[in-house]
Amino acid sequence: MTVGGQVSIQAALLRLGIRIDVKLMDTKLIPTLILRVKGASLQVCAELRLDIEPLALKLSLVFDILGPIIKCRSWKPWTCRITIGVWYSKTIVLFTWSARGIKLVPVPEICVQTPDRTPPKKGDVEAKQNDHESLTAEWGGFEDPEAEFLRYYVTATASAGPTLFKDIPTDDGTSLTVKGLSFVHGSYVTVTV
Repeated sequence: MTVGGQVSIQAALLRLGIRIDVKLMDTKLIPTLILRVKGASLQVCAELRLDIEPLALKLSLVFDILGPIIKCRSWKPWTCRITIGVWYSKTIVLFTWSARGIKLVPVPEICVQTPDRTPPKKGDVEAKQNDHESLTAEWGGFEDPEAEFLRYYVTATASAGPTLFKDIPTDDGTSLTVKGLSFVHGSYVTVTV
């Protein structure tokens, strides 16, 4: 909402004035659409940003040159009116001030991504039993040029007995050591990444 006022002095065909505009609240809701390409997949994101400017002032100098203006309704002279109107107007901004604006994102970024339908290249996994209750798995060589690895999940099963552990997430992407396991004597362990 903007409120304004003007004080003017007129002398003959010149008018000089000072105008003050006060903006009490300026609110804008700005939608943004972002396109990103990640490997072979396309990501489309949308966000809404709310910009609020709580208070702004503007002080301007207004200068007008007035002159006769002839308005006719037809080509006949008796249908014409002569009035005094503005021939030239110039506004010069002398001073502006605004309170610090507030920028909010009321709705977090929402993204839709086309899925990566190609499988990653297989890598190598090596596992070793450290002692009677711990196991270390190391891996490498997994590649997927069309996607980024965010997390690896590691599972270990024994040929005899229960699953040792299942889907343990790891973010470092190279190794995992698990302690507190119960190995069955004579069985072999399969580790999957």
